[in-house]
Amino acid sequence: MMSKKKTVIPQKLRPWVEARRKYRLTHAQVQMAREFNGTDLREQKVEKGYKA
Repeated sequence: MMSKKKTVIPQKLRPWVEARRKYRLTHAQVQMAREFNGTDLREQKVEKGYKA
């Protein structure tokens, strides 16, 4: 018998995986959402020169 290997999902992708399951989203929908929300709000403030 061959046992299945459990894949480890990176911490930063877990919310996206949970949202995909909860809302029954396709891979393409999740990918688009990740592209639109690519940078964190804190990173955006740092890029613009504001203090986070």
